[in-house]
Amino acid sequence: MFRVYGENNNPLGQSWTRVDPSTVSDYRNLAGLPDVNTGRFVIEGTITDTTGITTRSALPLDGNIGGLDEVLIPNPASQVRINNVSGVNPPF
Repeated sequence: MFRVYGENNNPLGQSWTRVDPSTVSDYRNLAGLPDVNTGRFVIEGTITDTTGITTRSALPLDGNIGGLDEVLIPNPASQVRINNVSGVNPPF
């Protein structure tokens, strides 16, 4: 699982994806990242508890088209084991 976030976002927010952001050109647009998300960091994790997890297409936030795979995890602090956190330059 992957989560792209920025300095002003919750690193353990509920929106994740099964798609490695580094493999998608125009990731910000396809993931529907809101403008407040600077996309500066990527968390890689493994789901440890599937309770309440749902999937959908990413919403088209702030003029982005969205549509990329999105996994909604109700409580990532207890449902995701963090494997790696990296900085991204340039950000997504």
